Amino acid sequence: MLRLLEMAGYTVIRLDDQSGLPGLAKQLLTRLGFQFSSGKHRFSMSGNPAEARTLDGFLVTVKTPDTRVFITDIPLDAVSIEKLETTSVTPLTGEPTAAAP
Repeated sequence: MLRLLEMAGYTVIRLDDQSGLPGLAKQLLTRLGFQFSSGKHRFSMSGNPAEARTLDGFLVTVKTPDTRVFITDIPLDAVSIEKLETTSVTPLTGEPTAAAP
């Protein structure tokens, strides 16, 4: 069935029981052609470097100017999300991955 879908022009993403969010995100982001970096990222709080946080996930560059999205499976409360929205973020591991067109 999957081979028939591929022959009909559909993109099929196959996951196994161990894939989880990292496997799914990597495959989807690559297939969609987004640039991303995966691994640990440091979020620096403006005006308070002592509040910096390190989170594991995917930092995605969307094609619209100055738009970046961070994808993680770490649960965050509303206060943390609001604080992180006004931070700068830098990858601590890995180089940005340019997905093939």
